[in-house]
Amino acid sequence: MNPEIKCWNCSNTFKKFSFFCSECNIIQKPLDLDSFKLFNLNYGFSINLKKLEYEYYALQKMLHPDKFINSTEKELLYAQIHSSNLNNAYNTLVNPVSRSNELLKCKGEKNKESETFNDLEVLNEVLDLQEVAENINCQKEKDNLINELNQTIEEDVEKLNNYFIEEQLLNAKKLTVKISYLEKLQKDIKNNVTFTN
Repeated sequence: MNPEIKCWNCSNTFKKFSFFCSECNIIQKPLDLDSFKLFNLNYGFSINLKKLEYEYYALQKMLHPDKFINSTEKELLYAQIHSSNLNNAYNTLVNPVSRSNELLKCKGEKNKESETFNDLEVLNEVLDLQEVAENINCQKEKDNLINELNQTIEEDVEKLNNYFIEEQLLNAKKLTVKISYLEKLQKDIKNNVTFTN
């Protein structure tokens, strides 16, 4: 049961967080909310990114600190915090890896930095791909490998969604690490593999 939230300005109470009070329409004090709650989303991996983007821009327009220049210092500060929180939450949700890590955290399964990743099958797959990347000789090979990685990432993101639907959190955790490796490799190939001819 969620505790009631009280407006700092007029003491109106509401059951669910809102950026503005429904009574006095004053910007509310930021709460420590996860990315899903901030955008009022259900805890699920699959989200409508177009709808999220629309919501993000609509909220940023309402909460932009410039709109609170003539308000109290408190309201301006709240607007700045909300704006920053929305940026962080949006960036977390649009990327499959950070969205998965956020969802795992919300479900009580944290990906700890200190944990050693020891799925040999995944590590070997990534090492094989790194070797292929190191032996690229022309633009066509580079493009082909980037496309192959794109397809693998897309397929793995689909699998990841199914793991969350089936509440297979350990598998979701492992696959998230694999996708993060593949994304990093893809970025490295795009940025660092060049040819002299």
